[in-house]
Amino acid sequence: QVIIARMEKEFPLYAALQYPKPCSIEEARNCLDENEIALTFVSGSKTSYLVVLRPKGDDKTAGISVHELPAEAVINKEVTALTEEGTIRSNSNARFQGRKAFASWLGPVAKEIEGKDLLIVPGGALGLAPFEMLVEPDKDDPNEGRWLIENHRIRYAPSLSVLRVVNLWDKTRIRPDRTLWALGDPIFDENDVRLKKNRGELANQIQPSEARKEMEIQIAARERGNRGDRGPGKTFERLKATSQEVKAVGEKLDAPGNFIALDDQATESTLKRASDAGELKRFRFVHLATHGILGSADDIPPSLVFGLESGKENDGFLRLDEVTRLNLNADLVALSACETGKGRLRRGEGVTSMARAFMLSGSRGVLCSLWSVNDQATADLMATIYSKIQSGSSTAEALREAKLAMIDNNIPPFYWAAFIAAGR
Repeated sequence: QVIIARMEKEFPLYAALQYPKPCSIEEARNCLDENEIALTFVSGSKTSYLVVLRPKGDDKTAGISVHELPAEAVINKEVTALTEEGTIRSNSNARFQGRKAFASWLGPVAKEIEGKDLLIVPGGALGLAPFEMLVEPDKDDPNEGRWLIENHRIRYAPSLSVLRVVNLWDKTRIRPDRTLWALGDPIFDENDVRLKKNRGELANQIQPSEARKEMEIQIAARERGNRGDRGPGKTFERLKATSQEVKAVGEKLDAPGNFIALDDQATESTLKRASDAGELKRFRFVHLATHGILGSADDIPPSLVFGLESGKENDGFLRLDEVTRLNLNADLVALSACETGKGRLRRGEGVTSMARAFMLSGSRGVLCSLWSVNDQATADLMATIYSKIQSGSSTAEALREAKLAMIDNNIPPFYWAAFIAAGR
């Protein structure tokens, strides 16, 4: 209690989000938009529950209803079936699993959610599921249906208590006076031609630290994604589309005061210097386009991967604890990387992920991913999202519009369902 009290005094936002105090029904209801209902999932070993909170109550129910769902072991299998590779890369397979998941998770409230925007507060393994992929049955033909995202705007929150804290902070904070701080296309390999071209003999001074070399060897044995198949002695693949991505985002926002770090400037120290100097908190949007690693159960934590740099202080892996020490004041942090919405499941706390860590460090909303994403498709998706935001859409609305455009082109969920919007 002494430590928590000190944190509440010195780091009030972090303490409020890390140790949220329960909120009342009315306080929770105030977190909802006008046409939005909250769906809170509570997993249990024998029975799980879905709690529905509506914007307005009545004399009988106070705007709350509770529904029984399958046990967490059943739901865990359904989440796996919905998100496995063979499902997300096939529209037909995804629709089949999406119909089953809808019946299991949302079937009891099918009528209640009609025409509503949805705030998802997932519990247990549902924190790893993209609800956008669920298929809502057609009234006239149960074997047909539409993706849930086609009928509803969807956003996520770790809890209604956390969302309440974010809302209160958002009302009192000083608004950022600059638009975009972005980082992309880091240099991961000491043999990268950009080092030789840009820095000549100095390129030889940029060597991966021993700690970084050791981590890359460990990751090579455990991780696969859009980085390709790496073994000892290999490094992370260059993400060429991220250079195009951050430049396109800057063009879409079309505002003065943008800062974009590329190539040998796309490093962990560049980000931390901006934070320590109080510069980072002056930007509305923080966009990080790089590799993300989920980590493992032992000594490799979830991290964002930045470029090589000299010195021992920064190894190029931005970990959860380092994220929470950043000084942000953002409307949105976009984590344009693999698996940034995933993490360890902790009972009663949901998923401890990079996304949650960035909310703790001072962002009202986070864009994050639930699996390894395609480099070029992600760049295109992000450009569309920011174009919609610049036109006045909220993050959740912009993400939905970008996904609908891909759905209209019959693109499978692998390319559009990974990214979700958390927070405001």
